[in-house]
Amino acid sequence: MRSLVMSLFILLCVGLVVNAYDKDTVAVWLMEEGAGNTIKDSTGNNHDGKLTGGKWVNGKFGKAIQFNGTSDFIEVAHDAALDLQTYTIIATFMIPATPTGWYTIICKDTAGPTRNYGLYVGTTGLLNCSFSSDKAWQGIHDPAADKELNTRVDDGKWHVVAISYDMKMYRVFIDGKLEAEKSVTAKPDIGVMPVFIGSWAGGGWLNGMIDEVYLSKRGLTEADIVKFNNGTSLASAVSAKEKTAITWGQVKSY
Repeated sequence: MRSLVMSLFILLCVGLVVNAYDKDTVAVWLMEEGAGNTIKDSTGNNHDGKLTGGKWVNGKFGKAIQFNGTSDFIEVAHDAALDLQTYTIIATFMIPATPTGWYTIICKDTAGPTRNYGLYVGTTGLLNCSFSSDKAWQGIHDPAADKELNTRVDDGKWHVVAISYDMKMYRVFIDGKLEAEKSVTAKPDIGVMPVFIGSWAGGGWLNGMIDEVYLSKRGLTEADIVKFNNGTSLASAVSAKEKTAITWGQVKSY
């Protein structure tokens, strides 16, 4: 019996190595292809993106895509699984200079007034993290009202930015540190619209680089988000290692 348990444990470990993402991870675009116009969803959930324009460059954790600020973008076809009520978005990007307009990192948006989720950088170099609910804007997006939102990300450095929303609290993190939080309980609007990276539908063109984008249907904790500072692949591997350690402890006590 003990040998059977050990065999099952080994199979479990293999499964964790093959796919370290948890069940709540919706899509992960690592942008490691280095060529071509297909951006693979590494979760196996088949939410691949199509790159229009763009230039393959070296990023923070491997390869990245440089967007020209006028016509480059990634489009991921609409799927009901991409419509989220609670979520975490984690994106690694670099903006070399003050934005000349709104820069889109990622959004599921009709260019207003329906937005399921969105992460942008405004002309002040500050983040805009928002969604719509009954066509009204929600989130942390107004520097005049959201005073905690005061760290510029247009400094030519790589930043790992996260939004975590659980329909209780809306939180924004920059490089693993809590930037701002507020109580939000609104339900995000949904609609038949693609996910865009590097632009919204026909605007919001990013002049900068994006390395990785992670999308979960769960609002992650601060402890979870800190792990992404060294890259999505490593964060997922750490989670898999923690799961394996717990499971091994259970096997040893069997």
